[in-house]
Amino acid sequence: EEKEEEEEGDALDREVELVADCPKASYSGTTVAELCGKVWPKVVEDPRVKDRRWLVELYSSQGDGDAESMKRLMPVWRRLADTFPAMVPGGRVGSLDCGLEGELCRKLGVSMEKLPQVRRFVGGGAGDVWTGDLMASIEDFAAFGGNGDRREL
Repeated sequence: EEKEEEEEGDALDREVELVADCPKASYSGTTVAELCGKVWPKVVEDPRVKDRRWLVELYSSQGDGDAESMKRLMPVWRRLADTFPAMVPGGRVGSLDCGLEGELCRKLGVSMEKLPQVRRFVGGGAGDVWTGDLMASIEDFAAFGGNGDRREL
């Protein structure tokens, strides 16, 4: 059990190091992990952290999508990043700037006009798309991220 805890700690340290390689912009100085294409395969698609569940906001800093919705979602996303890990074991909140990471976003099937978008990633893939209101509560987003519930809230 001690060895397992040590491996888990190493996996967390490695994830922090990898995410630190991504450019910081909109969520600098917060607990939101700003993700990028070069680390995506290691931290989201094939995470080493046990039971890792990502809630990722896909947005654009380049003027694509609904800028007002992106602005309104930011404070909620910051608060969610502080609370989600305590609410859901293995939970982590991230963001991906599709304006800068267009290739990855295209691979995920993201439509730039439909930004911002929230997706849940558990063990890779294109993620499950949040179909509820973007002005939902932190609790609603956490429920979507934690229990695998796909229905609209």
